[in-house]
Amino acid sequence: GEVEKMKCTKLLGRELYADIKANPTTENNIELIETVKPVLVFWTYIMYLEQGRVFNTATGQVVKRTDSSVHLTDAELKLLIDSNAKIARFYESELQFYLSQNGLRFPLWSGRSVQHTGAKSFKIKVL
Repeated sequence: GEVEKMKCTKLLGRELYADIKANPTTENNIELIETVKPVLVFWTYIMYLEQGRVFNTATGQVVKRTDSSVHLTDAELKLLIDSNAKIARFYESELQFYLSQNGLRFPLWSGRSVQHTGAKSFKIKVL
């Protein structure tokens, strides 16, 4: 999806990401995919939190409004997003460590600089 392409292109580079998409069942790529998954899960969850006030249904977009539902305040939502962004960045660090230790197995990545994609580049904001 969108988050996968954005994050993987930035973290892995276009060439390695394209190789993983084309050859997902090679031993090296299976191991790398398992290291990438938690990064994608948390960044996708953050995107959901950011945009989660609207739900897509078969009959169109809806906002949940019932007596038993209470929306998070902007401050509570920001805290939830920030705490999950810290976890996402931890998994990014783990991925980058894995690549730095195994770079020779991934010649399409070798020599790339290590960087966090970070919440700011992901454009997280509280509405």
